[in-house]
Amino acid sequence: MERKEHRTIRLPILIVVCLLGPTEPLLLAQNNIATDRPGASNASTVVPPGSFQFEMGGNFAYSESAGAVAESREKLLQSPFLMRFGLLRNLELRIESGGFSRIDVSSTQQADFSETGVASPGLGLKWRFFEGESGSSPSLALLFSTNLPAGSDGFRPDEAEPGIFLAADIPAGTWSVGLNGGMAWLYGSATEGRFAQGFGAITAGRGMSPRASWFVELAARGPHVEDGEAQVFADGGFLFLLAPKWQLDIAVLRGISEQASDWEVTGGLSFRID
Repeated sequence: MERKEHRTIRLPILIVVCLLGPTEPLLLAQNNIATDRPGASNASTVVPPGSFQFEMGGNFAYSESAGAVAESREKLLQSPFLMRFGLLRNLELRIESGGFSRIDVSSTQQADFSETGVASPGLGLKWRFFEGESGSSPSLALLFSTNLPAGSDGFRPDEAEPGIFLAADIPAGTWSVGLNGGMAWLYGSATEGRFAQGFGAITAGRGMSPRASWFVELAARGPHVEDGEAQVFADGGFLFLLAPKWQLDIAVLRGISEQASDWEVTGGLSFRID
């Protein structure tokens, strides 16, 4: 049985299509924390210069597959984090990883398999090159990221995997819509070489109160192997401000395509130090 790709460092790649409400960051006041979790897409916002922002959480993914002969189940547990350092008014440095990772695979035809390790780190820069007027025009940012060949076997690439992505936040009255799209160049193997992976997503959300908001998202990413098919999934969740610079989040993902996880659940905490 082929195991699904489980390197989850967010080097988006394909087309993202998500609608239904404002993007996570635009739901909050300008001085409040704005995060790039818990959804798959990134906001166009950057951390203020001289500030440090830490976003962390826990992810659990579950998948089942049934063929004519065998059935299998896969469980993946990870503790992703993202560190963001404000360099300039419109530029931030990013360090991220899937963190501690454990995958368990059981099959009716093969021996059970499990693997534990640390996911590869990624380095990136986010450049907000267009900042629209508040509440009237979109803001745009480019994210340059590279997944590094470090970490535990099974949770790391053999070579660096660069990517470039565009993030747009579009205000729409009491709603906000976010669009992401981009491409990464993954390394399959010595025989496969490199191949392109696309990412795209659309996100929408709306505030429920001064401290709480919700969002929904539709996204696609793929392929994860050369000539493979894309993962298509939908997710949604809630954001809760504990304080202007402290946030809790929770989200649930449902796979749409066969390549995506059947279900994923995530929850996390983010904070910013100015």
